[in-house]
Formats: sequence, structure tokens, C-alpha cells
Amino acid sequence: MTQSQLVYDWDNPSAFGEGVDGEASISASAAVLRLAGTGAEDALVVGLESADFARFSFQVVTRELVNTDWIFTAPLVWHRGDHWYRLRYYHTSSHLGDEYQQRFGPSSVNFSRDGAELTAYLRSARTLGMYGLVFWSVNSHPEERQLWELRGGVEIDPSHGNLWQPFLSADVHAEQGAD
Repeated sequence: MTQSQLVYDWDNPSAFGEGVDGEASISASAAVLRLAGTGAEDALVVGLESADFARFSFQVVTRELVNTDWIFTAPLVWHRGDHWYRLRYYHTSSHLGDEYQQRFGPSSVNFSRDGAELTAYLRSARTLGMYGLVFWSVNSHPEERQLWELRGGVEIDPSHGNLWQPFLSADVHAEQGAD
């Protein structure tokens, strides 16, 4: 999937002040290998997922790259009817653009995190879904420490996935760094 948009920022966090920014993103997700199962209801699948997000500033003639963010994952997903379980390697990184750094003077600021994530999604009725996630970061930079993240949520979807119908969801997120 590819997406782009123009954004007008009144309170621009990129230090350019008011003006137009452009954002572009591209992502891909692919099932690479089915290890077990005969169909979507009982499949055990290895896949690859990636995404790239970029933000540009149009307030200056050179249209400076403000930042880029990257995500790469390698999931192992087990489908069991309406339920699924996912174990995946997860990598994310963020980088300030070179022109932005030269213009505003921050030293090189880069962020990256590698970890393992386990997620379970259970649908107890046609309209009620619940999920839980635990993430353990084995490598975080610049923090240089491990990180634990827990997340859980519930969704109520009376329309059974039909387009343009209301639904309700709630999400809880907790994070703990360890030295």
C-alpha cells in the first residue's frame, strides 16, 4: 500500500514554523511460506512486513527531508478459526534528515529498537474481539537498555466487519524500561 498527503501545520514541531509539509508512506505485507494447515482457518504462516514513512518540509526551496521512520517485521502467524496468534521479530528505526540537521544544528539523532513480540487475538462472539500483546526489546538505541511493553484491548463490532458501520474499541498500553 502506498499513501501520501500534504499537511498544513499551525504549530509545526519541526522548527520551521507554520506551513505546508508533505508526508509519504509505503508499506508491504506478504505471506511467504505456509508451514501447516489447509486453508485460512487453520494456517501456520511465515511472512514479511515492512513500512517506510517520510516527512518533507516545503517551507524552504530545497524541500528538506525532516525525518524518516522504518519498520521491518518477520511474523509467524497461526490461525485457528476466528482466533490468531503471532510471534514476530520487530525492528524499527527513526532518523533525522541530513538537511534538517545542517539547518537547525542538532547532532545526529537516530533511534532504533529490535525485539520479539507475542500477540493473541480471540473472538469470543461474532461481535466481541479481545487481544493481548507482550513485547520485549533486546536492543534499544540510544537508551541502551531493555524494554518490556504490555498491551491489551477489546473491540465490539455489531456490524460484523461491514464497511461504514460504527464500532467501539478500547486499548491499554504499559511500558517498562529495565537497565
